[in-house]
Amino acid sequence: MSPTERFRAALSTFTQSNTFDTRTSLFAAARNEQGHEVPAIVITDNQIDIDKSVEAFEWFCETGYKRPGAVLPSEYAGQQDKRIEASPKTGEPLFRGRDPQGNDWSDISQDDREVVSYGAVRGELHALSSEAIVFALKNSPQSPPWPRLRLEWHDLCNKTNKSAEDERFILSVKQRLLFRKSAPTYIPPAPKTPPELRDPVTRPGLRQALRNYCVTSSDLMSFLLDYFPAIHRRVTSGMDRIAIENMLLESCAPELTSRLRQLGWV
Repeated sequence: MSPTERFRAALSTFTQSNTFDTRTSLFAAARNEQGHEVPAIVITDNQIDIDKSVEAFEWFCETGYKRPGAVLPSEYAGQQDKRIEASPKTGEPLFRGRDPQGNDWSDISQDDREVVSYGAVRGELHALSSEAIVFALKNSPQSPPWPRLRLEWHDLCNKTNKSAEDERFILSVKQRLLFRKSAPTYIPPAPKTPPELRDPVTRPGLRQALRNYCVTSSDLMSFLLDYFPAIHRRVTSGMDRIAIENMLLESCAPELTSRLRQLGWV
């Protein structure tokens, strides 16, 4: 493996997971033949531009001159250390683990935060409040859509031949977990309405909520197993989704309404 290939590989790994080990590998790879650290990190749109960084590395190794805008890996890593954690849902800064609305993210694992960020970047979490998300993630087993989103995120991260678009998307998901004043990531929280003042939810509304968040049949069955095990036991192999929804609505409409409101789905 050439020095350029080694640098590209180390930089790609670092952008996916900023840990002590990946930093150490990057610092070791970002050196010229004389052993000097090379100013080879180029930022575009608040993200590491891998292709331009590789160009900067090659340019410095060939000429001994710094590419305009390039910084040392150690300098960039130091800047990263000073950044503030952000809510993966809204991008707002976390003070001692809490967002401005008081939701406590401190017990939410890094992996779960990345899954939330993945869903937010994909635009799938608009109807969910941060409060509902934190509540769902702290409970086990987790309800839909989290098992599906987690599987999709892990599949993307573990993809063998990632495209440049895949790399950029993964980086945007991870960088969303750090607060940036200039980043337009703020999503206003939905106003909270006391349960007694909320409009009644119709059966079509309940059915649509189930279809919005339990996208697949597997999602729906997981939801039933977690919250309505008695209904889950009554499902037979010959029942289609509509029949399962009808049985749930006919048997447990009030309980379903309460559960969906607790999850922030309606």
